[in-house]
Amino acid sequence: MSSLYKLSISGVRSFSPKDNEIIQFGAPLTLICGQNGCGKTTVIECLKYATTGDLPPNSKGGAFVNDPAVADRSMVNAEIKLGFISVDNKSMTVTRNMQLTRKRTGRSTTATNTFKTLEGQLAVHSQGRKTSISTKNAELDTRVPQYLGASKAVLEYVIFCHQEDSLWPLSEASVLKKRFDEIFEASKFTKVLDNLKVINKEMTTDIKLLEQSVSHANLDKKRASKIKEKVSESRAKVEQYNAEIADLNMEIEGLEKQADDLFHSNQSFQKTLSEHERLKMVYETTETNFKRLGSSIDVLRETDDELRHQLANFAQIQSQKMEAVEEKELLLVDLDGQQSAHQESLSKLTRDEGILFSKREAYEERKLKLSELSEALQQKYSISRESLHEDLKALLSQTEAQYEELVENNRKKLDESAAQVKDAEKLLSREEQHKNYGLDEIKSTKAKLKEYHAKISSSSANEDNLTMENAELESLQKKLSRKKDNDNTKELSQSIQQDTDKLHNLENDLDDLMRKITTANKQADLFSKLDLLKDSSAVKEEVLSKSIQQNQDSFEKITGKKLADEGEAALNEVSETTQKKEHEQLLSSKSLASKLDKLRANEESDNSALKKLEKALSTHTSNILKVIEKDEISQYEELVKEAEEDYNTATYNLNTFDVTKSFKVKAIEIAKQSKCCTLCNRGFSNTELDTFIKEVQQNVNNVTAKKLQEDVDATKKDLDSMKAINYDVLQYRSLTTEVANYKKQMESRGTEMKELQSQHDEVEKSLEETKSVLSDLNRLRQPIINITRLRDEISHFQKQIDDVKSELDTDGASTMTMAELQKLQQERSFEVKRLRQSISNNTDERDLQLKELSRLEGQIKDKELSISNLKNSMNELVALKSTIAEAEERVASLEVKQKGIDKNLQELEEKLANVTASATETKNQCSEEESEMHEKHQECRQNEASFRDLQQHIKTFEEQDLQKVEENTQKIGEVREKISVITKERKALDQEMSALKTALNDAAKTKRNIEDNIEYRNTEQELDSIRQQIEQLDVSNAEVEKETYQAASKKLRDQINELNGQHFGKAGEVKQINDQIQQLQQELNSEFKDVEKMYHKEWIKLQTNMLVSKDLQTYSSALDNAIMKYHSMKMDQINKILRELWNQTYKGTDIDRIEIKCDVNTSGRGRSYNYRVVMYKKSSELDMRGRCSAGQKVLTSILIRLALAECFGTNCGMIALDEPTTNLDTENAESLATALNTIIDVRKNQKNFQLIVITHDEKFLSHINA
Repeated sequence: MSSLYKLSISGVRSFSPKDNEIIQFGAPLTLICGQNGCGKTTVIECLKYATTGDLPPNSKGGAFVNDPAVADRSMVNAEIKLGFISVDNKSMTVTRNMQLTRKRTGRSTTATNTFKTLEGQLAVHSQGRKTSISTKNAELDTRVPQYLGASKAVLEYVIFCHQEDSLWPLSEASVLKKRFDEIFEASKFTKVLDNLKVINKEMTTDIKLLEQSVSHANLDKKRASKIKEKVSESRAKVEQYNAEIADLNMEIEGLEKQADDLFHSNQSFQKTLSEHERLKMVYETTETNFKRLGSSIDVLRETDDELRHQLANFAQIQSQKMEAVEEKELLLVDLDGQQSAHQESLSKLTRDEGILFSKREAYEERKLKLSELSEALQQKYSISRESLHEDLKALLSQTEAQYEELVENNRKKLDESAAQVKDAEKLLSREEQHKNYGLDEIKSTKAKLKEYHAKISSSSANEDNLTMENAELESLQKKLSRKKDNDNTKELSQSIQQDTDKLHNLENDLDDLMRKITTANKQADLFSKLDLLKDSSAVKEEVLSKSIQQNQDSFEKITGKKLADEGEAALNEVSETTQKKEHEQLLSSKSLASKLDKLRANEESDNSALKKLEKALSTHTSNILKVIEKDEISQYEELVKEAEEDYNTATYNLNTFDVTKSFKVKAIEIAKQSKCCTLCNRGFSNTELDTFIKEVQQNVNNVTAKKLQEDVDATKKDLDSMKAINYDVLQYRSLTTEVANYKKQMESRGTEMKELQSQHDEVEKSLEETKSVLSDLNRLRQPIINITRLRDEISHFQKQIDDVKSELDTDGASTMTMAELQKLQQERSFEVKRLRQSISNNTDERDLQLKELSRLEGQIKDKELSISNLKNSMNELVALKSTIAEAEERVASLEVKQKGIDKNLQELEEKLANVTASATETKNQCSEEESEMHEKHQECRQNEASFRDLQQHIKTFEEQDLQKVEENTQKIGEVREKISVITKERKALDQEMSALKTALNDAAKTKRNIEDNIEYRNTEQELDSIRQQIEQLDVSNAEVEKETYQAASKKLRDQINELNGQHFGKAGEVKQINDQIQQLQQELNSEFKDVEKMYHKEWIKLQTNMLVSKDLQTYSSALDNAIMKYHSMKMDQINKILRELWNQTYKGTDIDRIEIKCDVNTSGRGRSYNYRVVMYKKSSELDMRGRCSAGQKVLTSILIRLALAECFGTNCGMIALDEPTTNLDTENAESLATALNTIIDVRKNQKNFQLIVITHDEKFLSHINA
């Protein structure tokens, strides 16, 4: 039996990674107490992790390990080491290691923890040496539970159950089922049963297949014999036909020789007729060609030699003309280059002319303005015209000095006023602060007074209360003294010890009885087996009778025979015919399916190609639509032409901008002076003149060189965009046509696929009907096979019945019957229950007395504390009254001081208002003086700047631009003259080139006509030659010889054909028979090769599998019964212990007892169990889930774990309880402690019993007698 003796913890939760904390476990009880966060629950978590390898709930990602940030290190290594005694009494140690690393990822400012499970160790200590068994965690998880003698589920859910998961017995049905199944280890047995069922099912399938295989092998053997007989008959026929063919060959050879002699003697006429036919065909062909040439040419009169001479020199003449065209094209390119250069020069000169014209107009305008400004300044400032500019500068300096002097004087005045205002504001602010400080102090003092008065009012401390409390304390002390005098707990403890000893003896007797019952069960198993075999045999006989009755009519309907032993052969014959039909339909279906697959493959290929084309089309369309709309694609060439025209127009407007602008400005000036239009000299009225000037001026203002340049850039960009999509437009048109063709082709293929699919569906429908017939045959075949199998099984059961009877006869009889043993067991069990109830009653009575004593002691302590608190309260009241009097005097003093502060504030506010008004008046006066002086100075500055600017512009034009105007006009005339000369030369060159190109284009036609005339004359000569050859042949004599030859040849050929017909008929039959022999022989060598051996082999396999299948069914049934019995016994044992514990522990009256209900579910795949915890009140049964309080949940869960530990922890007698009194009231907590104390007393002599308890409840500790 296993037990724990030591645990070492390092680096887990609150346990430091620097030290190893070691815990020694005692027996039978280990109590763990301590403040919150000291690591009590961690001990149980470490026990669970060490034994199962599972981390506690909600501790994934390293939360179980001491955090590196807290430990002030980058990596923390955690170690849990558990020492225990294994079930085979060996000292063993299991070690678990973990690591938590803190890392920063990239440039992140936050760090992340990385948890890693390191290799552990499982070691055994023997004779002072430590031997390692395994270091792999997966092996530790498997082996440690084995050495402890408990499954992983029992360790996790029962023995070391975590506090957060301790209420699992009252969880939802699916969780409860999963955990009970794991505790019962139902999956092991279920897997075995499932495997047996799967194996049996596979065996049944194999048997069915083997039966069919044996049947088919038998049919194949019979068919092979028939084929061999047919091969022998066919070979005899072949020998007979070969002899007849040899005779026919001799006759045919004689006639063939006569025909050859006749043919060789009549070859001359044949040559004459063949030559006549050939010449006739050649003549007709040549004549057709001659007529075609005559209708398609212009007939030339020159001789043949002259035509050939013209044709020979034709290429040289054409070459000379081509060279002349190329020379003139080069001249034309040179002229175009000169014209473009002169045109560009003209555009530049034209722009310069417009700019110079604008500058001249501005020059005249500035001279006029300068004259007007000089006169105005003389009159305003009374200065002479000769020194006007120097006098203006002197005046400007004078006004600037006056303005600066005024500003400085005003600044000093404003500074003095601001200083006076600031001093007044400081005095006022200081006095306001004094007032606020006083108000705040009055407010806080009054609040304290209110608080002190409230404390005095709420206090209940007085002398009367103190006297009353002292009297009650004296009464409680007397009551406690009486209780101690009547205490009999020692006698009760002695009685409990005696009953416990008797209980141990009775339990030993019960163990002896159980061993005897087990021995007696062996003989009972034989009787049970005999009954089971008889029942099984009867069931099989009944099934056999029903099967014959159910299938008799169907068998007779299909075969026309009664159901007997040879019924399977009749079914095989019908099945063979139907299978042939199915094979033919299957071939037809595959052929149609193959055609459909090819068409689908082509369709997929076309779809792929179409997608590529559509993708390319989409790309080109997208590129086009970025520039033009989709409906404009067909007009692409026109759009390009329009864009070119827009670009040329914008360029022309930019080149002529300066001239046009100058003309429009001049037109405005002329219209203002003469009131008429510059172009038509038409006069304007005042209204028309204003409208004309406004519109022309608006046009001049709107149209600028920058805007025209933007138009040129925009049209250039549009033109480039249009030209850039030229390739996309061409591809778009081509791809559109290709896509349409592909879609048309795919539509045609779709129609063809529909037709093939329709044919394939019809064949499939026929095939399904044939398969349905075969299915009916197969369904009938299996019942017939089952009838034979049932007869064999009945015989086998009878043999087993005889064997069991023989075994029973040879066994000896027991001294006590099973009934007597079971009766004695019931008596001992009743006595055990009585003793346990007596122990429980005495324990309850003892605990009740101890509880009453503890309650009185607690009341005395509470009363003494109450008296002490009352005395302290009375002392505090005296101090409070003194504090209140001091605070009231302080409030009165502060209120008197506040009145004096209010009077000072009023006087300071009046003084601040007077000073502020005076400062504002001074500021306004200074501002007006500065503004007036500044305007005067700015006016003088502007006049001087305008005069200087006009003088400078006039001087610049006279020195730089005046001479350029005449030079530019002269250059424009020269360039225009050069352009005119080049234009005339180009026109003459174009006319010469046009004449040469026309002659070149007509040259090809002329050459072709010469060649066709030569060919026409040659063809005419060839016709005359053929006509002469035909006339020289003797055709009439050849016709007579031909008729004579044909008559003799026909007679011989008819005889040969008749013999050949007979020969071919015989040879065809021989070939057909040989093919049939070859096919039959091939069939024997392939399909029926070693058919007799295969039949024998399959028959042996069938018999072997049938025997194995029967054995599997027997074993599966026995194992299933054993599992049911084991589960039932365990559930009874658990509920029995649970009832006893509940009666001992629960002190309420609302629940009589609790049980774990197990509902068996046989639906679906095999048997499964559903669990639920129920409570009983009188005869009513209710589910506890959702109907019990928090305390009842805790108590129920603890008792269920204790019961499960008792049943499934035979070899591992330990259990850990973490805060078991959580949510329990005082009575139930005390009764739980008493029950645990009883369990400890009963099992303290058991070597491996260990109870580990974590609690804060001191009363619980006292009642558990820790």
